[in-house]
Amino acid sequence: FLDVDHGVDWLDLLSRPNATSDIQNEVLRIVEETTGVARVDSIDVTEDRILRKVQITVNYTDVYSETLTTTIEVV
Repeated sequence: FLDVDHGVDWLDLLSRPNATSDIQNEVLRIVEETTGVARVDSIDVTEDRILRKVQITVNYTDVYSETLTTTIEVV
């Protein structure tokens, strides 16, 4: 979901004030569309507007019933 051509429009989202819920919704949309993901269990978004970065943690269950966590930082 980091690919701006095929995923989330990060440049637009990060320029918006108070975009946490928009970011969560976009990440949820992309992860749910990902092959092998059975369900998204939680998404945590932490914004740092001063440094213009976002940390996103996604907890999900795959099609093999494994629970996984992925954390990324978008700067």
